[in-house]
Amino acid sequence: MESRHIELAEIFRDQAKTFPATHRLCPEQQKAYTSIMECRTATLGGHTDRCEACGYTRQSYNS
Repeated sequence: MESRHIELAEIFRDQAKTFPATHRLCPEQQKAYTSIMECRTATLGGHTDRCEACGYTRQSYNS
């Protein structure tokens, strides 16, 4: 069985509606929480990588 790689940002995004309602975050914690959720998403922009040899393209989001 192959294990799936889960990122912290994915867990935070899954809990985005319930966690802040049940946990009091100071402004610094809220900023970090939001930054982690936005990491590697279209919110921070992205770019397309293209292999010159075969033409394969891959979308990558900034962190």
